[in-house]
Amino acid sequence: MRPVNKKIILALSAAAIAFPIGIGMAVTTNVNATATFLAALILTPSNMQFGKIIYSADPSVAGDFVKIGTNGAELFGGVFSSSGGTVTAGDVAITGTYGYQIDVQCDATAIMSNGAGKVINITAIEVKKESTAGAFGTGTACAGIGSTVLSWNLTSGTDDQLKVGGQITGVGASSPFAGGAYSTASAGGNDIQINIVYN
Repeated sequence: MRPVNKKIILALSAAAIAFPIGIGMAVTTNVNATATFLAALILTPSNMQFGKIIYSADPSVAGDFVKIGTNGAELFGGVFSSSGGTVTAGDVAITGTYGYQIDVQCDATAIMSNGAGKVINITAIEVKKESTAGAFGTGTACAGIGSTVLSWNLTSGTDDQLKVGGQITGVGASSPFAGGAYSTASAGGNDIQINIVYN
């Protein structure tokens, strides 16, 4: 056998002695646990109020509208005009753990009913944080539950508030139309669902 082969054999033998085959070696590590605890969000809603509205004929087209901005300012078109009353944008006061981001999801449409078979639609629902509320059309358009349209971090020591605007439209309104009180909460109505969750 050539010397070079002897050197290889000796090296292999030495390796076998240094790292014996078949003997288990314990290896230890540690896994830590972490958690972030957030106070449950508390949502306090206030209704969107369009006030008292005069109609001069049955509403039926897009030009027949009552628009309310997230700042509560109201605009009228077509067969509609104002008759006063309380006018306010919708509002959701939010409390939770400050410094953490919340995401807002909201319905894009709703239905008001008189509870006796007559309905009129609300469309183009939009939202804004209270500090940036403005005229109709300046808000962020709602895109339905499941689609986040607005996010911000909760502020220390305050109620964060979400403002809600939208428009009454003549499109799809009952014909003949009927006067009286209409609400999304009445039978045949469909309210504005708003989901707010921690990111």
